[in-house]
Amino acid sequence: MKTETMDTVIAASLKTTIGGSGVGAAGFMAHINWLGVAGLLIGAAGLAVNIYYQRKRDAREEADREERKREHALRIDPNNEKSIIRYRRGED
Repeated sequence: MKTETMDTVIAASLKTTIGGSGVGAAGFMAHINWLGVAGLLIGAAGLAVNIYYQRKRDAREEADREERKREHALRIDPNNEKSIIRYRRGED
């Protein structure tokens, strides 16, 4: 899934969670129990989707950080056999 799509899903699930919770609270205050229960269920579903995609985004960002660390280490150590600097110079 594309990064932009994941960010859109996360934003939509957050709005769903807030909206569902608001409808649930309003339903319970108005003594309309089915509306309150429906709102709470919608809020819980939005929260579950939000948590799921946040974890996927966190894992993707962590993998990206690790890749940047590895690349940085290869650039800094010129004696490393697999160094990017040596490769670019044609010393491989």
